[in-house]
Parts: sequence; C-alpha cells; structure tokens
Amino acid sequence: MARRNLTSQEIVQQAILLVREEGVEGLSMRKLAARLQVQAPTLYYYIPDKSALLNEILIDLFARCLLRMPVCETWQDWMRA
Repeated sequence: MARRNLTSQEIVQQAILLVREEGVEGLSMRKLAARLQVQAPTLYYYIPDKSALLNEILIDLFARCLLRMPVCETWQDWMRA
C-alpha cells in the first residue's frame, strides 16, 4: 500500500461512515485501515485502540449535535431544543 498522510479527523470520519454501513459490531481497525488504504498498524499511531476510536466517534457526534443547537436564553429552553 502506498504511504499517505492521515489525520485523526479523517480516521474518525471514515470510522463513522463504516459504523453507519455495518454497525458498531462491523467496526474493526483492520476494516477501517483497508477503507483508508493503509495497514492496520498505521492507525495505532493516531488512535491507540478500538475503545479509543469509539470514544473519538462519540466526541465527534456530540460536538456535531452541540453545533446544531440554537442559541437559547435559559438552560430550560436549551434542553427543550
């Protein structure tokens, strides 16, 4: 496989797409590496293990949700939104 520069963000985005297609049970570092056209050990430079990858996925999805929230005057309004 050819060498390429990866970013943690690219890895997380591709992992999210893989989870959408195959579910959490279908996510593996090996499948993700194949999708990114790198060898699996390359991913471990960026993400230590599958558990850390799942954590990064959750952080990314939560951040996306927060960005979609409207500005509210009170926390109660924020919770309703």
